[in-house]
Amino acid sequence: MQNLHKPVLIKPILEKLDFFWGEDYKERVVFDGTFGGGGYSCEFLNRKAKVFASDRDEMAVGQALLNFDKEVNKNQLVLYEASFNNCIKEFSEEFFDLIVLDLGFSSNQLEYSEKGFSFQKLEDEFDLRYSQKEGLPCWKKIKNLKFPSDLKRVIYTNSGEPSSKRIAEIIYKTIRAKKNTEVTTVGDIIDALDKEILGSKPVKLRLKTLSRVWQALRIWVNQEIEVLESFLIQSFNRLKPKGLLMVVSFHSLEDKIVASQMRRVARPVDVDNFGTKKSNFKLLTKDSIKPTEGEISSNNRARSAMLRVLQRV
Repeated sequence: MQNLHKPVLIKPILEKLDFFWGEDYKERVVFDGTFGGGGYSCEFLNRKAKVFASDRDEMAVGQALLNFDKEVNKNQLVLYEASFNNCIKEFSEEFFDLIVLDLGFSSNQLEYSEKGFSFQKLEDEFDLRYSQKEGLPCWKKIKNLKFPSDLKRVIYTNSGEPSSKRIAEIIYKTIRAKKNTEVTTVGDIIDALDKEILGSKPVKLRLKTLSRVWQALRIWVNQEIEVLESFLIQSFNRLKPKGLLMVVSFHSLEDKIVASQMRRVARPVDVDNFGTKKSNFKLLTKDSIKPTEGEISSNNRARSAMLRVLQRV
């Protein structure tokens, strides 16, 4: 399987790390919570860091070491099949020099996963789970909802899609019309949406709408918001002094959570009765760092990426 993944915003990430660490990361310990195609981890390993990485996707873990020089990296990389939220719990406080998350999903997942992440893979099951060991596929979760309005709430909350109500009704009706054990495919959903609402829309509008719907349902199926919020709270104390937390998000819902949590811990608080204030963290990005036009032209999936960086002082 060809590794199609291109790490997003890797240049500004490495520039910041090189500024603090120099170009040799030999004494550094890194947590890459979203291993994916291994793009970030590979860069850290090449600079001699020790990397602990995790991914919920069985495919990513299964293919991971094929993309690395095992002789060079065998003692540097420890990879877990687990969500970053569950994995970080296993480490003690002040363990990592760097914690990094890329909250997008890799090109490998779109192309090879057969889990329905791409709405262009019509034959795939409408699953959307990163790990098939966790929870229910999307179509089963929808079948278990009592009302279309429950699905409308999911889609609108996680994407802001203006046509959430009508789209939810169509998807709900399509899935409920099948027998309980009959698998719903991506093609089933796309056919129904095109027939009743999207087929007559301009191509760009249709693609944007489908992207928002798929995003919303993927977030819901994988509990991405809850997992992210829990992870951020746990990650702060697992940074060493001077350690860095770097998070790349791809939509405003995630970015708001990341920005809010980082600003919260960076806010000075009273440390004595004399009005002395202190913060244990420093926000290094007042505004998010975004990809250059050059990166977007070479990797269109980078276009909505936003990087925020926090340092423990």
